[in-house]
Amino acid sequence: MKLVQKKYKKMGYVLWYAKFIKEKGGNKMGEEVIKLLQEIREELKERKKSVKFLSRKDVMEMLNYSEATVTKMFRRSDFPSINLGKNHYVEENALLEWCRQKRN
Repeated sequence: MKLVQKKYKKMGYVLWYAKFIKEKGGNKMGEEVIKLLQEIREELKERKKSVKFLSRKDVMEMLNYSEATVTKMFRRSDFPSINLGKNHYVEENALLEWCRQKRN
């Protein structure tokens, strides 16, 4: 999250500079950079809202699986989990995509 915040802050500086260029010279490139950066900023805001990580317990409740089954899922090499020490998490959208692939 901090990396995204740093990039977002840097993007603010670049946006400011692009506006400065546009004001000083009416440069078309400055306008294009402003438009592109505003699109990126909106996309980052949307992604920030949609990212949700689930623990093993959350996955158990969501899929109505036993603890043993969910543990086996998290140990699979093709399962999109993130391991932080003894804690395991999966991003919600990645879990849903993985389930869709397994169904087909």
